[in-house]
Amino acid sequence: MEVKTGLWKKTSKDGKTNYYFGQRDGVKVTLFKNEKREGKDNDPDLNVIIDIEDAGGGSDATAPLDGDDDIPFS
Repeated sequence: MEVKTGLWKKTSKDGKTNYYFGQRDGVKVTLFKNEKREGKDNDPDLNVIIDIEDAGGGSDATAPLDGDDDIPFS
C-alpha cells in the first residue's frame, strides 16, 4: 500500500473544534468528529470531506494549508 498524503491535526478559528487535514495533487481531505451524532448505529463517528480542485494540476503539496478557509465551521 502506498501512502498518498498524511493528515495534520488542526483547530478551528474559534478554537472549539479539532480536525485533521491533508492535501496532495489538488485533492484536499478533512476529517472531523460528527458533532450531530445521536448515538444511533447508523450515525457515523467521523465525517470526511473530500474536495477535488484540479487533480491533474501537478501540485505535490503534502503540508497543510495555513488558513482554514475551506473548513465548514468557523
